[in-house]
Amino acid sequence: MFDRVRRGYEGVISKNLFQSVRDDAASHLARIYMRGDEPEKALGHISSTAESDSELSEEELFLRAQIYTSTGKYPEAVNVLRRLEGSESYENFAEYNLAIALLQSGQESEGLEKLGKLGKASNESGVDLALIDKANLLMGSLMLEKKQPVLAKKHFNRVRLSGPYSNKALLGSGWADVAQNRYDHALVPWTALSKRDVSDKYVQESLLGVPYAYSKLKLPGRANLQYSKAIEAFDGEMARLDASIKSVESGQFLLKVFRIGSKSGSDWASKLRNVKKTPETQYLWELLLSNDIQRSLDNYMDLDASVRKIQEWERYLDGNFAKSGQPASGGLAKAGENVQRLRGSMKKSKKNAYALLPKQRKLLEALVIDELKHRRKKVTEYRVQAGIGVIASYENADNQKVLPRGIE
Repeated sequence: MFDRVRRGYEGVISKNLFQSVRDDAASHLARIYMRGDEPEKALGHISSTAESDSELSEEELFLRAQIYTSTGKYPEAVNVLRRLEGSESYENFAEYNLAIALLQSGQESEGLEKLGKLGKASNESGVDLALIDKANLLMGSLMLEKKQPVLAKKHFNRVRLSGPYSNKALLGSGWADVAQNRYDHALVPWTALSKRDVSDKYVQESLLGVPYAYSKLKLPGRANLQYSKAIEAFDGEMARLDASIKSVESGQFLLKVFRIGSKSGSDWASKLRNVKKTPETQYLWELLLSNDIQRSLDNYMDLDASVRKIQEWERYLDGNFAKSGQPASGGLAKAGENVQRLRGSMKKSKKNAYALLPKQRKLLEALVIDELKHRRKKVTEYRVQAGIGVIASYENADNQKVLPRGIE
């Protein structure tokens, strides 16, 4: 479907039309390529209009900034984003992206200043809360890299505990304490994080972080207990991953997705967070964060929707233009010929869609299974580390025993 749209816009651009029409088509084509995660191709369609053109809309400027950032052209992104400072529609998003572009282009001081200012915005400032969290999370990570754990801790602690970035922030907060050798303080965020959903990669790291902190505090008994709990959690997660892989292989994954879609309408993707967890849906939301899987699923559902729409049109034609068996003449004969051509075209389109559906389904299922197996491999590695930790905690406990007097 998107291929046909792209070809349409490319046809407009290639024809000798007014420049404004060609620019508009190029802009639409760039958006399509960005949605398809093809920024390099998008870049080739935004150069027809000069950056200094005062008639460029804010939407067009922000699109250009996204394309420049995605293709590593950070100085160009900075120039465009500066023009959006003060924009009512894009101000905060432009400010965040400008900070990123400044950092990436070597203008670190100004980039950190803008990022820090955004991270300190209050809830009443009108700035999107998730954007404030992102700014603080990035600032915390940057300060940790710069070996400034005290500043890193402040930024990590500003991230909302109920927001989508809270798990990563809690993990970072613990590492900021570890960088200061404050292992008892690291236990606070890591223990809270370790009680969350074990399918999250940051939670899995915290399950190893908690016993690690206890071992550094020379508490081998507690370290042993926490490593054992981690092993139990990892075993459960591996079992769930195995069940999910089998479910996808049996075709249950797509069936469940379609049930959700049929009940939720066009807003189906946003409903996935609250779906009851089963082997088919356990990792559905996280899986859809992958661009490849999201794009493959969109293509499959578009194909299926096309088949259903063609079937609907066929039923309409059957109900309104049924073959009467009586010879037609004049206008009726012409209409009948058009209907027959339409039937033939729909039949061909349906046949092509039916041929593509199983191929797209296999591609989607292969992507999902590959991601689930990758997750299982990582959890297996964590499980091995926890097992090594159990052994090490026993050895540490033996070394701490007080030997009886007289025995060397």
